[in-house]
Amino acid sequence: MLDQIGDDYMAWLMAFAPVAVGDPQQQDVIDDFRRSLSAMRPDIALTMARLIFSMDLREHLDGFITTTTIIQPTGDPVAPIAIGQYLAQRWPQARLEIIESAGHLPHLTAPRAVIEVLERALTEV
Repeated sequence: MLDQIGDDYMAWLMAFAPVAVGDPQQQDVIDDFRRSLSAMRPDIALTMARLIFSMDLREHLDGFITTTTIIQPTGDPVAPIAIGQYLAQRWPQARLEIIESAGHLPHLTAPRAVIEVLERALTEV
């Protein structure tokens, strides 16, 4: 993926946006996500991608003490449910909320479900 981003950023984002959104019926969300990505300079995008994909904080999870809610879409092609489950098991103060949603961007594809999870989390603080 890093090679694709570095070789032809625009081609990569055209291909990645529908995968990240996960629902071809939400063309407006795909287009909006593409516009957001295209606003980023390709060299900055590549640097960010390298950072994100090389970061591994697993050894620190047991020490996290902040309460958090992990929102996990059911159809996330980037981070499957097993990732959310792993994080919730290792992070002592984490609660996993699995929502029915395609893609990696539930705040865009299922905003109502995300809002409901956040409202519940905030009332429990």
